[in-house]
Amino acid sequence: MSRFFSSSAPLARVENVMIIGSGLMGSGIAQSCATTGKFKSITLQDVSEEQLGKAHKKIAANLASMAEKKRSEYF
Repeated sequence: MSRFFSSSAPLARVENVMIIGSGLMGSGIAQSCATTGKFKSITLQDVSEEQLGKAHKKIAANLASMAEKKRSEYF
């Protein structure tokens, strides 16, 4: 007896991710997904535009810092 919830074929890989809530945990998950490079799209959703803006700035700064560190390893 199969215990799958869906009768459709399983996906080979997840291509799109949506995270509900852009607080510390949600923004961290979004950043983690972004650093893998495995997803076509990553959507971060929140009821607060202000919180989304903060999360966007934080993620962008963290990714820029990570990229700079990676570049400095080669030079």
